[in-house]
Amino acid sequence: MRSEKIDRFEGKDGHLNAIVFADESVLARSAIYLHPLQQQRSELPKQLGCDIKNGFVKVDECGQTSIQGVYAAGDMITPMMQSLAYASFSGGCAAGFINQRLLVENFNSSVNTLSMRK
Repeated sequence: MRSEKIDRFEGKDGHLNAIVFADESVLARSAIYLHPLQQQRSELPKQLGCDIKNGFVKVDECGQTSIQGVYAAGDMITPMMQSLAYASFSGGCAAGFINQRLLVENFNSSVNTLSMRK
């Protein structure tokens, strides 16, 4: 792994042959692998007042943010699992917990209404 600035790539017919660095040193290569920095780009969590840590929205085990009733999932909560499969999984988990909390709220509201009628 090298940290010098890359000046250009050299190749022929769409195939990489070498990486040329700013100091003109050349490294023969037929492939490169990149791992770009992942970051959550939406401003909405910040606008809502959600706690952010290292650029990602902090959530509990249910996917709820620091703001009651606001949930987050997928790429916006972790730099470690940037994948469609993880986003779908964590979104499904958060949706399940949202549903559970809404059912509890609805049940409690119904019990309170019945209690007031007596």
